[in-house]
Amino acid sequence: MGDHVRILALVGIALLSVVASASGAPLEQLEARIDSLEVRRLELEEELDRVEDLIEELRLELALLEASLVPGSIKTTVKSHRANMFLQPDRSSTKLARLESGDQVSLLELTDGPALEGIYWKVVHDSITGYINSKWLTRTPAMAALGRERVDDEREAAKAAQLAELRAQAESIPLQGARLVMLSAYSSLSTAMTYLDACQAIGFWGTEISRTAVGGYTTVMYSWSNPDGSNMNAMFQNGELVSRAQFGLR
Repeated sequence: MGDHVRILALVGIALLSVVASASGAPLEQLEARIDSLEVRRLELEEELDRVEDLIEELRLELALLEASLVPGSIKTTVKSHRANMFLQPDRSSTKLARLESGDQVSLLELTDGPALEGIYWKVVHDSITGYINSKWLTRTPAMAALGRERVDDEREAAKAAQLAELRAQAESIPLQGARLVMLSAYSSLSTAMTYLDACQAIGFWGTEISRTAVGGYTTVMYSWSNPDGSNMNAMFQNGELVSRAQFGLR
């Protein structure tokens, strides 16, 4: 399709040349039109690349949908005669069968093997269900889609766990009340520490005294004060401690 776009552009340029010769159009106008056509050609090629990427994504999603409708509907072949099927996703477990190159298997699910063995597929072959290391199987678009879905699920689970941990951490930090900010807590703060970590080290929440957002950097200043006037402040940039100062802490 890219060649078709180039051909159309060249034809357009040729027609413009004829029109320019007949009408006496200034050469500068013709060159400007040529530049415009070249820009449009590049835009069309970029759009074509985006469409092809979208088609590939839809193809993988379709393969994944088909697989989810019928368990075991994803099939592939063994690409090595060394492919052994095991009772568990571990080559030290009981060997159920030895498959030959070209043998077809139905895939059921993806699972982790031991650290040094990588990923296993739970498969069915000749009514036998077992596990085969993924490196011995021919990779298909549907397998890639299932693998990507698993990675997405794991990423979402990790994000949810991280949010839960941050929520629990935030709920454990009290308001100041009668608490004092101590020099030892101030001294324990370190560069790149998060605001939550700093509050945990100090023992209570700080008070936001300024906030700016410029050029992709959000800078926030917090302060912690004692009744006797001693205090400290800390500056965080994009969530990390960058500087701190104190007055009269003990």
